Amino acid sequence: MDYNIDMKTKFIKTLTFGGVTFRYSRGRSLASGKELHPHHEILYYLGGDAEFLSTEYHLCPESGTLFVIPKECFHNFKIGDEENYTRLTLAFGDSSLPFEAERILSGISVITPEEDMRRLLGAMCKKMAESVEQNTATAAFMYGAFLVLLSLLDEISEKDHRQPVGNSITDSIKYIDKHFSEELSLSRLCEEMHISESALFRLFKKELGITPHKYITERRLIEANKLICEGKPTSLAATLSGFSDYSAFYKAYLKKFGTPPSHTV
Repeated sequence: MDYNIDMKTKFIKTLTFGGVTFRYSRGRSLASGKELHPHHEILYYLGGDAEFLSTEYHLCPESGTLFVIPKECFHNFKIGDEENYTRLTLAFGDSSLPFEAERILSGISVITPEEDMRRLLGAMCKKMAESVEQNTATAAFMYGAFLVLLSLLDEISEKDHRQPVGNSITDSIKYIDKHFSEELSLSRLCEEMHISESALFRLFKKELGITPHKYITERRLIEANKLICEGKPTSLAATLSGFSDYSAFYKAYLKKFGTPPSHTV
């Protein structure tokens, strides 16, 4: 287990087993807070004065809220108290799923866990907090708990705290997600959203901390990565994802994933 711990303030503990990465941490996230990634994620939020935004939700979660976030789904945590932002996260790919999980991963879910799920999540946090090194027992427990958690999530038929959102920022994200593979300019986006370029730029920076162009690029890179993993030639994947300049695609891909497109497995 990799760790850098001061249990009084910040800490981070990580282990990987069975294709699942478990991370229990407190303090400023290593990520920027703007998330769009090629893996699924389950996040158990334990505190930190956060605001959660996606294309379907805009809410301030209570401590003990569980988020199920399928791959390629945009989400953003705006953290008001970074020193005490505490969470347990599970990141995994399709190959780690023991059964078809279409119901679980049909869209972002925000759940208030019932008692049995709370006990399970609490035990997972405790196990991660008490362990000081990688060991088979800890890894086996966490992976077994992951399987039980998936089973409990599969039994949930309704999503809690759903707050449909319809505003310029979420509508813009939905439009980009639908049209990112096309020649999508900022002027076209603003025309569709009935908003000025300067207003949309300010809105993206305020709500997401990034520009509209940056979000479009991130969305295209995620799609390109998926296509390459499916066996598409890198140049074709770039074109199908909306990149017209392969050189620019190559540099952006290398920066995001840390490896050239041709080396993606």
